[in-house]
Parts: sequence; C-alpha cells; structure tokens
Amino acid sequence: IGRSDEIGQVASHLDTLLDQVQERDKRLRNWADELNARVEERTRELKVANTKLEETFRQLVMSEKLASIGEITAGVAHEINNPVGVIRNEVQILRYRLDDGDPVEVLGAELDVIDKHAERIGGITDGLLTFSRKTPFRLERVDLNRLLREAADLARVPFANSGVALALAPAVGALNLRGSPNHLLQVVVN
Repeated sequence: IGRSDEIGQVASHLDTLLDQVQERDKRLRNWADELNARVEERTRELKVANTKLEETFRQLVMSEKLASIGEITAGVAHEINNPVGVIRNEVQILRYRLDDGDPVEVLGAELDVIDKHAERIGGITDGLLTFSRKTPFRLERVDLNRLLREAADLARVPFANSGVALALAPAVGALNLRGSPNHLLQVVVN
C-alpha cells in the first residue's frame, strides 16, 4: 500500500499481523508434524516392545507348563505307586497262602483288596486323561460315610502289614456332598 495516511498505517499493521499469524501457523504445523513423527516412532517402539513382551509371556507360560508337568508326574508316580505296592504285597500274600494250601475260596478278601486298588489306579489315570482334555471333572453326589469306608478298606491292608489297626467311626446320619468321588477318595487315602 503506497499510502501514508491512517488507512495505509492500518493496512501496514494488518499486513504485519498477517505475516505474524502465517509465521505462527507455519511453526504450529511444523511442530504438529514433528509431534506426529514422534508419536509414530513411539508407536512403532511400543509395538516392538509389545511383541517382545508377548513372546516372553508365551515362553513363561511354556516354562510354567513344563514345571507343572514335572510336579504332576511326581504326584502321579506317588499316587500310582501306593496302590501298586499294596497289590504287590497282596499277590505275595496270596502266593504264600496258596503254597500253604489255603483253599482259593478263602482268599477272596485279598482278591477284593487287589481289585479295589486296581480300580483306584484306573481312577487316577482316568482323572489324568480328563485333566489333559481340559474338560471339567464330573461332580456328583458323594456319600461321605461310604467314601470313608472305601478309603479305610484301601488303607487297612498297609496299616495291618505294619502292625497298626485302623478303626473307622462313621458319622451318624447321611453326609452327602457334591464332588469327584475318585479325587475325594485320593485325598482321604493320602
């Protein structure tokens, strides 16, 4: 504007203000672009860190599974070895009694003990198969008095061989609960 009057001064001042606004706008756009670039870089870094974290988590889960398998294996060996030991003892007793001439009909109690412990081993392996399939245990009504009698029958022979008498005093009345009979029996025998 080639005027030096008031309009020229106002126009010059507005021109200066417009230049300042454009300069600020340019700086803000540059700053926004720089900020967007930083956000994109941090997002990439977070994605890489998240991928590493997920891989570490998978490895941790795998190592926990392996540790659990080791613990389960030790527990299974213990749980199966107990009834296997009883079965071996009973078979040895049967052999001695047969050698002594005891009639086969009299040996029924020892055969019943062997049968119960063989069923217990089957229950343990069934429980493991159920666990490995990740299906829930079947909960059913369990008569606690019956469960305790069964556990006492299973444990009585090893106690008797050690010279210890096992006595069971059942509760008066019915005691029922919901649970997995094989697992509850395993807990009581242990």
